This record gives sequence, structure tokens and C-alpha cells, in this order.
Amino acid sequence: MCCMNATPESLPLPLQGAPGKLAAAAPAEEGDAPGAAAGPAALAFNNADVSSGYVSKLREQLEGLAMQLFMAANDRDRIKMVGSKGGS
Repeated sequence: MCCMNATPESLPLPLQGAPGKLAAAAPAEEGDAPGAAAGPAALAFNNADVSSGYVSKLREQLEGLAMQLFMAANDRDRIKMVGSKGGS
């Protein structure tokens, strides 16, 4: 979620190369233990996923509060525009 449009250079260091590391660490046979790189790569993905959920919730809460404070239509439109840009 958080990093779908991100370039590799803008990703946090733990996420850089994580897909390849996770795929390379996959066990060859079902029941085999994953490689050593699987843990850190999976942790990076999990952390990014959880963080993106927090960011989405925070954005929704901030937009709701701003809508309570600003009554003019043009202010509300601007708030929505700024909020939507925060996700890209």
C-alpha cells in the first residue's frame, strides 16, 4: 500500500530488494525451512503494511477533523485535494 508507486531509491533500506530476497529464501520443498533472508524480508513487508494502515487511518481522521473546522466549499475541496496527494 504505502510503497506501490515508490521508486527503489525512495524505499526504506529494509524494503530495498526485499521481494527478491523473500523469493530466494523460499523453501525448495514444502515443509523445508525458509532461508535466513526470509525473516528480515518478511518483517520489512509486514512493517510497511502495518505502517500504511496507520497512515490511512490518520489521513481519514485528519480529513474528518478538518471538515469539521472548515465550512467553505473551496476550503473543503482543497483539504480533499491535499489529503489525496499525501497518499501518492
